[in-house]
Amino acid sequence: MITKNLRALLPALTSNTNYRKSVKLKSDDGTVCIGGAYPGLTTSLGAAWTNTAVSGSYSYNNLRVGTGTTEPTADDYCLETENTSLTLVSASATGNYTNDNISEGNSAKTIVATYVNNTTESVTISEVGYFIEHADSYNLDGTNQTSRNFLMAREVIDPVEIGAGETYTFTFVIQ
Repeated sequence: MITKNLRALLPALTSNTNYRKSVKLKSDDGTVCIGGAYPGLTTSLGAAWTNTAVSGSYSYNNLRVGTGTTEPTADDYCLETENTSLTLVSASATGNYTNDNISEGNSAKTIVATYVNNTTESVTISEVGYFIEHADSYNLDGTNQTSRNFLMAREVIDPVEIGAGETYTFTFVIQ
């Protein structure tokens, strides 16, 4: 399910500065952040969306996993129950799409992430979320935050059990 964050971000990629200034995005902790009123938020998030960077110091793509089972909605801004006990081993992103073809479903962005379970117990994963991290976001009141993550899409998947010491590769296609 594509979230309102992504729906708000896409027009900002091709619109004028005034529109970018009005974009409001909700970060994973529920904080509403204002777009282009402070240089770089919509521009750098858009750059992450349209490229394949999976690590970096400014904005990049990441895939998180969790144990939630509630069906996704456009209002989602975080995973229902994020799992932080798994360790990310590798990640990649391919493809992109713009505001013009998102509703047509003609193109897709694919995020692939491999996690290892370094715990002593099995872990069951049932949700994935695609986030873009931004290292210099602003709250609605203009106060600076050092890092924010914005959920762009979330899906509930068939449960995947990852045994202790095992790895698993998740592929999340957004179209």
